[in-house]
Amino acid sequence: MESLVGYGMLAYFLVVFWATRRHSQVAIIAASTMLIAAIGFSRLYLGVHYFSDVIGVYAGGILWFYRPALLPWRLRAVGTRSANC
Repeated sequence: MESLVGYGMLAYFLVVFWATRRHSQVAIIAASTMLIAAIGFSRLYLGVHYFSDVIGVYAGGILWFYRPALLPWRLRAVGTRSANC
C-alpha cells in the first residue's frame, strides 16, 4: 500500500504543480502506474504475497489515495454551490 500511495501522491503532485503540458502529465501517470504494477508483480513473483493480498492492497491503496486527492475539488464544489444560493 505504501508504494501505491507514495508513488501515486508523487505523481499527483507532479501533475498538479509541475507538469504543464498534457503529454507530460499522461507520461507521469503512465510511469507511476507501471511502477506500481511492477512492484505488485514482483511481490507475486518472489512469493512474498498471494494474489488476493496484492489485489486487496491495491483496492485499499486506491481508496486511501483518492480520498485526500479529490477532497479539494469536493470542497470547492460545495463552496461554489452555497455561494450561488
